[in-house]
Amino acid sequence: VQSNAESAGRFYMLEERLELLENTLENPAAMGVTGGKCPTVPKPFLNEHSCKLLPGCLALGQQGLTVSLTLDTLEKFFSVGGRYVYVVSGLRTTASPCGKVSRWKQLACPSACVASDLENATAETIRTSIEQAADQGHVRDIDLSCSGVEAGSIVQVGDVFSS
Repeated sequence: VQSNAESAGRFYMLEERLELLENTLENPAAMGVTGGKCPTVPKPFLNEHSCKLLPGCLALGQQGLTVSLTLDTLEKFFSVGGRYVYVVSGLRTTASPCGKVSRWKQLACPSACVASDLENATAETIRTSIEQAADQGHVRDIDLSCSGVEAGSIVQVGDVFSS
């Protein structure tokens, strides 16, 4: 849409992703993740007495949130937020897991798996890091300081194999 009312040659474009919500003291927007909307506004002195953070919403200015991807957490995406979560499997990397955060997944092959031939100290570093990240579940993100480990290497931790 072109408008010459404010200044000649100014154009306006509809942004369909934007939705305005009524968020007043009399009628607060209280949908949160169950309704799929999280209205957030700054909290200056004018509204600090009535400003509320909705359950399931991030505070204004918060850049992100770390979530452990456990089965229970994934189920909550749907039961609380009504959102589907899709799993993508079978993706492979060609980069070494050394010198950065790498993802290790528990393998379901106790009798058929064979641990990769790694230097003892390197294998022990990886095993220790995987054990320390036990609270992350079957898929663990660990920061490895190592060298000479190829992508797709397999490590045995107790009777469990991870790659």
